[in-house]
Amino acid sequence: MSVHFEAEYTVAVAGLVTWDARLTLPLVLAAGSAHAVLIPVVEQQRQVLFGLYFLAMTGVFALGVVRIGIWRLGAVLFPAGSIAGYFYFAAIAHQADWIGLAVKVVEAVGFVAALSGLLRNRAPQGRRTLA
Repeated sequence: MSVHFEAEYTVAVAGLVTWDARLTLPLVLAAGSAHAVLIPVVEQQRQVLFGLYFLAMTGVFALGVVRIGIWRLGAVLFPAGSIAGYFYFAAIAHQADWIGLAVKVVEAVGFVAALSGLLRNRAPQGRRTLA
């Protein structure tokens, strides 16, 4: 597998403008936006997949904004699938690109942030004692 620089993919960097490593929701929005801006420069099959991914991440973002708890599960599963799909594609095509890898880093950071929040919310609470 080799890594290439695809100049037409640099538009994905515009989608990362909302990146703030301290919050999960901006990472979710950044990952979805990075895929959305690539729609015009990829082939039709990936246009459909990137469009669906953008819609899914926008939905996760919206659920998070209105504080519906399932959003964290989407913020874990969608990026995990995207990262796995990217590396499968890179292995089959024997190439990856630097912009794609940067987007995967953003997705991975969002995945870790969402997973840690999900695990923190699921952790058993200590017993309360009368003091």
